[in-house]
Amino acid sequence: MILDRVLLLLTKKKKIILQELDGVDSVKIVPFMKRIAFNITCNIFFGIPDGKEKDTLFEEFSVAVKGCWAVPLDIPGTVFHRAMQARASLCKILSKIIDERKRQMEEGTVDVNENIIYSFLSLRDENDEPLIEEEILDMVLSLIMASHDSTTILLCLLVRLLSRDAEIYNKVLEGNKIYLTYA
Repeated sequence: MILDRVLLLLTKKKKIILQELDGVDSVKIVPFMKRIAFNITCNIFFGIPDGKEKDTLFEEFSVAVKGCWAVPLDIPGTVFHRAMQARASLCKILSKIIDERKRQMEEGTVDVNENIIYSFLSLRDENDEPLIEEEILDMVLSLIMASHDSTTILLCLLVRLLSRDAEIYNKVLEGNKIYLTYA
């Protein structure tokens, strides 16, 4: 089930990526891969569909990430202050998504194994109490951060390897011709 969802998602993403790259001579690969990694993470892990909400999440997430490396001075105008505001905005958006997932679970209209948010909502602590929303938000943001950075780096290294080694590029292209024809 999950593999089918991933393959369907990748097929859709391939079409969107090809449309974005049509007629473009060059691409800033790191920002491009960051957006792809974020979109795939949000779709697969959290079931967040493409749209304005996900675009807003990406913009806020990009600002919040910069705050991880900033001097922790929460003074207006600093990178850290903007990052804290972005995190608050992220939490507000994600809280709405979590509330929607809770409602769907209560109605019984979803499979709780469909994405990680449902799994977090199903977890219980040692006192058989559900996790509080702040814990779920922290875990969701941590997963986005971890998958975002590792996936972006891996994709960029792959593009670098393919662009520098024609033999590997041709082998990968040949090995994926069947997949590439299903556009």
